[in-house]
Amino acid sequence: MLPGDIQDPDGARQTLPGIKRLCRRLTTIWADGRYGGSRVAWVKAKFACDLEVVKRTDGGKGFTVLPQRWIVERPFAWLIQNRRLSKDYEFTLQSSGLAPV
Repeated sequence: MLPGDIQDPDGARQTLPGIKRLCRRLTTIWADGRYGGSRVAWVKAKFACDLEVVKRTDGGKGFTVLPQRWIVERPFAWLIQNRRLSKDYEFTLQSSGLAPV
C-alpha cells in the first residue's frame, strides 16, 4: 500500500519489483498514457516485460472504451454488482448472517 499523494508512475517504480517477484510469468503490462516515455525502456530493462501504453484516440468525445482496459474494469463492475461487496446494507446481525447460532 502506498500513500495517496504518490503519483501513479512513481508508485509503479515501487510496486513493480514486488509484482514481478509474485508473477514471474508476467510478460506484458498495460498502462495508460501517463506511463509513456522513458518508463517503457525502464520496464523492459529492469523486468524483461513489455509496457504497452493504451492511449485514447484523438477526437473521441465522451466515454469511449479503450483497448485492453475493459479486461481490468469488467471484473470490478461484476464485483460491485454483488451488493454485499459494494456497501453494507445489513442493519442487524440476524439479517447479515453473522448472528451467533
